[in-house]
Amino acid sequence: MKVFMLLLCLCSLITACGESSESEEVVVIDSAYLVATTTKSSLSTTTHPPLPYPIQIEDEIKITVGEIMNTYEDFDWHSIFPFPANFSVTNPEIVEGEGTICTIGNSAFLLLGESPGSCYLKFPSANGGIEGFVYLTITVVEG
Repeated sequence: MKVFMLLLCLCSLITACGESSESEEVVVIDSAYLVATTTKSSLSTTTHPPLPYPIQIEDEIKITVGEIMNTYEDFDWHSIFPFPANFSVTNPEIVEGEGTICTIGNSAFLLLGESPGSCYLKFPSANGGIEGFVYLTITVVEG
């Protein structure tokens, strides 16, 4: 009985010392996420299974001061959520650089480069019933 109680206490201690359920690990995506393969008859793309959120996009995206970027149309979302994936990306929020480096335009997906620097964007997203955030950095340079 004493051994059972000792094992029970040890298991409780191990469980209590585990990771907090509030911590999130950011999944980094770069252009190597898609792997192209060539066969005799065609070029095909192999994709990995959907990734858990949050997702950090590593690709470098640059716009010039005064340029407007349509973050929905000018970014290849299918590189993260391959066709025919059921995904959605909604209005971004500027996490860093709001009003000084970037400004959301008159349409929710339009981003205006105000001055040189970097804007850190957070896009609410859903993919296959899973919801989370995609993070993207836009660098604004002199034009």
